Amino acid sequence: MSDRTQARDGFEHERAQVREYFERHSEEEWDRLDATLAGRIKYRIHREMMDRNLPDGGLILDAGCGPGRYALGLIRRGFKVVLADFSSTQLELAEKKIREAGLWDGVEGVHEVDIADLSIFANSTFDGVICYGGALSYLRHDAPRALREFTRISKSGATVFSGVMSLYGTMKYGAYLDLDQAFATLGDHLDWTPGTPLPEVVHTRPRSTEFHAPMTLYTAKAYRRLLQSAGLSVIETAAANPLWITRGGLKNMLENEAAARTYADIEVAAATRPELADSGAHVIAAARKP
Repeated sequence: MSDRTQARDGFEHERAQVREYFERHSEEEWDRLDATLAGRIKYRIHREMMDRNLPDGGLILDAGCGPGRYALGLIRRGFKVVLADFSSTQLELAEKKIREAGLWDGVEGVHEVDIADLSIFANSTFDGVICYGGALSYLRHDAPRALREFTRISKSGATVFSGVMSLYGTMKYGAYLDLDQAFATLGDHLDWTPGTPLPEVVHTRPRSTEFHAPMTLYTAKAYRRLLQSAGLSVIETAAANPLWITRGGLKNMLENEAAARTYADIEVAAATRPELADSGAHVIAAARKP
């Protein structure tokens, strides 16, 4: 078997792992941006980035749309949306949620597709592209290809909204969870040798038991470079969620509406601070096609 064939087989196996995970956890994906205060703040950070940088209307591709929560918000704002995901289960759930909201007329198309190959769409089709969540990180070595596709199918002046898993945010989260065994054997889980400088882009090892699926972790600086290499001009980046450090549910603040509102305002304001760019679970960005 050639090296190229082995690499392709490994790639297909990794992609199957990711698909299987999200097909098992589709309802959890829907709930994660609403069930907790942290999730609601995360959604607000993403939504406000879109609010600042989207045009007044048009056609938006939701790439790696999952169960459709961002698409719903866009349709409510008057946009037409095309849904794209590699999981039929996620697409079915997105359709269910959007139909239940009475907003299906805002959907222009549904495509079960690998977002690293969007050849079904012509050049300069969309007024904006959204790829929030971890889809680009799960693509691993194909993330640059996907971003080039987003650039190709976007109209001149359109904005691409995207995100990746944060390298240092992931390390912070592991420390808060006190994952001593994971850190003691970190070289078994990351494509990195402990004791050497930590790269700005790190791949997890495919068979790691510490990550729910194979993924790539990025620093904010590395992600900006990746966007620029795809022909995009970075407008802004943010961290989601930059300040969240507790394993608990903030029970006291949830019972105190004024406290929860103030905390949310602080975290949303902190999200775009350059010095906190690497502190959230995700690095997100708005980048414009010239």
